[in-house]
Amino acid sequence: MIEMICLDTSIIIDLFRGDAEIEKLLSEIEGNFAVSYPIVCELYKGAYLSSKPEKGVDVIEKFIENVRILKSGAEAAKEFGRLHERYPDKNDFHLMVASVCISERGELLTRDDDFKGIEELEKKIV
Repeated sequence: MIEMICLDTSIIIDLFRGDAEIEKLLSEIEGNFAVSYPIVCELYKGAYLSSKPEKGVDVIEKFIENVRILKSGAEAAKEFGRLHERYPDKNDFHLMVASVCISERGELLTRDDDFKGIEELEKKIV
């Protein structure tokens, strides 16, 4: 049973950019939104590498006040190992994101086709 919608970086960045399609989609989805710890790390990395890091950090901090942050625990780490064994050619970062979503019984909302082949992951690719 899906307990939450896990937002991928691709969705969050488009939301930050004011993408009307993503704003509409998120407004139509019922459920709790969450962001995995690796995604939060990636968001902060992008902010600090940008030309205006203070602005980026401010946007991220306001955003994460309104979503649940999923931390990586032992179950997610175990799931990562299983996924890496099954999908050795997949990007480790994507497998980490997938493992957190799977262990927390979430559905990933993404624009990234790289998640397509991970059968264990409940996902919606838009």
